[in-house]
Amino acid sequence: MMAPRELLWLAVAVLAGYAAWQFLLALRGGAERRSGRDPGAATGAAPDEGDDDDHVDYAPVLRKDLGAQPAAVAAPAQAGADDERFRLQLENQHLQRQLAALEGVVARQQEEIANLLADIDDLSARQSHELIQPGSSPEYSEALVLARQGLNAGMIAERCGITLAEAELVLVVAKGAGGHS
Repeated sequence: MMAPRELLWLAVAVLAGYAAWQFLLALRGGAERRSGRDPGAATGAAPDEGDDDDHVDYAPVLRKDLGAQPAAVAAPAQAGADDERFRLQLENQHLQRQLAALEGVVARQQEEIANLLADIDDLSARQSHELIQPGSSPEYSEALVLARQGLNAGMIAERCGITLAEAELVLVVAKGAGGHS
């Protein structure tokens, strides 16, 4: 009886022989297909009889017609062009989204600027109205504005160059005018 090790080596040898046989069949079948011959005709078998593996390509077919290579090169070049076109389309869409977002920001900023300009016009009108009030002396108009802003008598006197008593009087007038309006 054979030892397990010898059986294993025998199995490896049989499998290697079978693989070699299949490889030779694949090479012969590829050569016959390239030449236009029927692989079953070499063995004398009818086309319907014989191996069921005749329609299967086991090995790559070696090409000798390298003249058709520019068409094969054109396909990868076309694929590269398609990839580049796709990348450019994605970049274009991204830029369009960014542009739309920036246009929205610009529109909001223009609206805010218009509101700020309207506020400035209102403040200018109020300030000119406060400076020119009937019955108030032009000498004390700045002091009245400062009093309405909430400055104390000492600060008003220092800024306007008037005495402390005059500044206190301006504060009384400003409080009286503020209460009547």
